[in-house]
Amino acid sequence: MFHFQRPMRMNEEPPKNDRYILQSLARGMELLHCFTPYNPDWGVSELSRHLRMTKSATHRILVTLQKKEFIQRTPERRYRLGPRLAYLAGVYGRHLDIIQLARPVLHQLSQLTGKTCHLAKLHEDEVVYLFTARPRESYHFTRYPTLRGPAYCTALGKVLLAYRSPSEQRRILQRIRLVRRTPYTITAPSRFRLHLQEVAIQGFAVDDRELDIRLRCIAAPIYNSQGMVEAAISLTGHVSDLGNRVIPAYVRRVQEAAGKISEQLGYVKPHG
Repeated sequence: MFHFQRPMRMNEEPPKNDRYILQSLARGMELLHCFTPYNPDWGVSELSRHLRMTKSATHRILVTLQKKEFIQRTPERRYRLGPRLAYLAGVYGRHLDIIQLARPVLHQLSQLTGKTCHLAKLHEDEVVYLFTARPRESYHFTRYPTLRGPAYCTALGKVLLAYRSPSEQRRILQRIRLVRRTPYTITAPSRFRLHLQEVAIQGFAVDDRELDIRLRCIAAPIYNSQGMVEAAISLTGHVSDLGNRVIPAYVRRVQEAAGKISEQLGYVKPHG
């Protein structure tokens, strides 16, 4: 999901309107951009060719960054990101407010689809709604710090349960009573466990009139920088608006929105 910009070449000059940029610092930052989850370590020669810089200039930048612990050298005489960056990433992460990050994305999704959208987390065996975006409203969200709902018969809850570790999922499911809310509620434990496996594989969940006979809901997970499911977002509409033929299109929109929020949290989608 991340799109890494092409590094600035050695013979390139910064844009003229960026006259306050230090070229040496800018090149150091461009060098850091070369380290990605798919290219976690580099040799000096590899970096110099990739950046089209001289080997000596590349080595000087690496030594400088290594001294400040932004880069570290491996026993194989290669270079990878250093502990200082991990510390700064932690500082950045602690100040992220998932509600603030999700706010504009959910607003856009709600206005685009004309449907109500939610952000939620899992607490024990219940879904805790963090805020709701409604269509045909100004840029306004209603926070629900205490509003809760059952996890087993909501799309949000099923997504959040599906991505728990097997031991935690078993622990939670042992406490849940699968009470029939509508004729469509899944109440057989074995069937529900299989359903959660399907949700984890397909990457989304659908509440098909399982909580409210009038409503369908689609939810997708939000991942944090460690690749763990942090929260989930959903889109809710009347059954007459969310028929089987249009659900795939709405699923894509919800997954795209969840992907945008995940990206802002530092998540990088694996290849394949």
